[in-house]
Amino acid sequence: MTSSSLPQIFCKSTLKQHRLKGLSLLNSKDPFLLEVENNLLARVKDFKKDFPEILTLGFRTEALNEFIKSVPFPAQLISGFPLTEGLFTDFVFDEERLPLAPKKFDLIISALHLHTVNDLPGSLIQLRHALKPHGLFMGAFLGGETLKELRTAFFKAETLLKNGISARFAPQIDIKGAANLLKRAGFETPISESQTITLFYETPLDLCHHLKALSETNSLVARSKGLTSPTFLTKAFEYYEIIQDCFPLTFEIIYVTAWKI
Repeated sequence: MTSSSLPQIFCKSTLKQHRLKGLSLLNSKDPFLLEVENNLLARVKDFKKDFPEILTLGFRTEALNEFIKSVPFPAQLISGFPLTEGLFTDFVFDEERLPLAPKKFDLIISALHLHTVNDLPGSLIQLRHALKPHGLFMGAFLGGETLKELRTAFFKAETLLKNGISARFAPQIDIKGAANLLKRAGFETPISESQTITLFYETPLDLCHHLKALSETNSLVARSKGLTSPTFLTKAFEYYEIIQDCFPLTFEIIYVTAWKI
């Protein structure tokens, strides 16, 4: 089955717009992204192995620069960003049509972009094909607990004001599902771990601004095409569970590693 014949969950033109907007708003020292990217890159040092050819995908902070300086072996690194040019971009790519030669890389590291792919199994298969034998894939993507406070508040507001719910939040993968997807794509010895990070915002405006900077706003094909009304947003944040005068927001990060044998 080709990617074009699969159900289209995400609108790629909207994703591209959101990523362009997000990059224009994003601080390259964003604490949340720095923590996730540093955690992902730190895992490379856990393996007593050299990786001469490295591909990184989706990185947006200075963590990648620090990694390049500290890597304990000679390495050539190529960086790509999905659908548009990012801070570290040797090439732009579509996750479902990756322009990668087979058996090219010893290590591929993917940071926070695979959760918005229509054909994730197909993308993982392409990444496996791009690895050399005994190559390693490492990734981080958002899991099912992400944005749970916002989901709850929007659900309550829509139930009251619209007598139903609309497509606002993307389906997410849990930790067990992540390992199963890697097996399905032909990887060996997959390992998945989960980390929960809760951010606190002083105002709803701060929260919404950061989601835009992260490019984590609604890109679903089935989304409502109209603007969200101020009345609805006001009601949604009335239902929001505030902690110590702040608006908490959960991000679940799922880290995965797997080998090509």
